[in-house]
Formats: sequence, C-alpha cells, structure tokens
Amino acid sequence: GNFAKFLKNVHTEQAAKLQAKNQHECDLLEDIR
Repeated sequence: GNFAKFLKNVHTEQAAKLQAKNQHECDLLEDIR
C-alpha cells in the first residue's frame, strides 16, 4: 500500500544520503594522499 511505498522512499533517500556522504569522505581521503 501507500505506507510501504512511503517507507521505501524514506529508505532510498537515506541510502542515497549515506552513499553521498561516503563518496565525499573517500574524495577527501584521496585529496590528502
């Protein structure tokens, strides 16, 4: 139903944020080296 769809969207959004954060940290590490 709608609730499941809502949960899926929230989860996807969280995953995307985490992905972006990790990518950013990797980029920072690359810069340091």
